[in-house]
Amino acid sequence: MSDEDRASEYGVTYGDLNRFLAAKGHLAPCGACGSDKWIIPLAPGFADGDEAGIVQLAGIRGIGIKGSLLVNTLVCDDCGRVEFVSAVHVKKWLDANG
Repeated sequence: MSDEDRASEYGVTYGDLNRFLAAKGHLAPCGACGSDKWIIPLAPGFADGDEAGIVQLAGIRGIGIKGSLLVNTLVCDDCGRVEFVSAVHVKKWLDANG
């Protein structure tokens, strides 16, 4: 299975990612600047409301899929700080919570 296929397996919509983030308390103010304005980058070629982008961090031992970690990202709209959330955990929560 290609890296792209593995990433698409964990793809979620913008709305579903927001539901997960709200349920888990991830929409707290930015730890760097205190802003509560977060941006969720979308997958390339998708419009607002479609698929949230997934980043694959490679070279991590024992975490994620085949030595990589698939994450959804949050970017502070004020200072640009980037936060990661495990795409695997998001997908598992969505599967369990509809």
